Amino acid sequence: MAGSPNTTPAPEHDGPQLSHDHSHGHQYDGAAPHGGHHSHPTEHNGHDHAHSQGHGHDHSRPLDPHGEWDADKYIGMAGAQDVAALSADSIRWALQQVGASEDTTKRFNLLEVGCGPGLVTANLFPHFASLHAVDVSSNMLIGFSARLADTRITHSLHFLSPSSPTDFLTPLVSPTRNEPERKLQPPRAKFDVAVANLVLHHVGDWSGLMAGVQGLLAGGAADKQGGWFIGTEFGKVEGEKDVVEGLIEKSGRAAEHGAKEGPAAHAHIHHGAMTPKEMISKLKSYGFDEAYAEIRGEQKMWPEAPAVPNLVFWARRRAAKL
Repeated sequence: MAGSPNTTPAPEHDGPQLSHDHSHGHQYDGAAPHGGHHSHPTEHNGHDHAHSQGHGHDHSRPLDPHGEWDADKYIGMAGAQDVAALSADSIRWALQQVGASEDTTKRFNLLEVGCGPGLVTANLFPHFASLHAVDVSSNMLIGFSARLADTRITHSLHFLSPSSPTDFLTPLVSPTRNEPERKLQPPRAKFDVAVANLVLHHVGDWSGLMAGVQGLLAGGAADKQGGWFIGTEFGKVEGEKDVVEGLIEKSGRAAEHGAKEGPAAHAHIHHGAMTPKEMISKLKSYGFDEAYAEIRGEQKMWPEAPAVPNLVFWARRRAAKL
């Protein structure tokens, strides 16, 4: 799928020398911290909850207490498989931009934030040494565990916060269909790369989530290409209409009339799409001093809704380098 062009000039930067495909619009900035405009989202009692890719969890409610998210229903959405494949491809592409070869990533232990039913996971895990997934929905994780039976894949019911590095040293709920209350300690408390696909637009407060991600990154322990937080989000091309804002408005009206399908399922979106420049600024405001973003392709989740530019981001703290 072709991405929309972004004509904003790329600023000078002192991060890694990247090899970009200039058929896609991009912004990147590894030099000036807190560059450009950014806004801090609403606080939710200090908690930041990791969300499943592409489905509308409400981050003000911890750990999906009513079990309302249906893994089978999500997987059956018209564009879910294609969007998952695009997200996984975008993750691997971003790693290539920082010089991480296929052989290098096969040594990486991956943390997936907001795994949902595992659509992106299924595309990612063959390319990594191991994958640990977290989500706030037990229903999603039960579906996840039923579909992804591999010794290299583990999962926990968990929302990220500053205490996550300590929490990962203790048993956490790791539900399966036969053992919904099962507890297992995550296999490690440090990871080489963390990913989040279509998660951040559901998060009202980024501060705790970002602290959790940073605390769980190993800082490139396996290789100096490690230590990155990489993800996909709803994107917007500089100067063009925000497609997601229209979806949010439409979703709200549809939800008021009882609609449960299509964009109405995204009524819990906390913010609209971001340009690459806005994403970079946001990441820098939470302590990442290397941050990059590009528009790469389009996400087409619902047949009745317009495609949304696919925003890919990757960031790390400079101190994470070896």
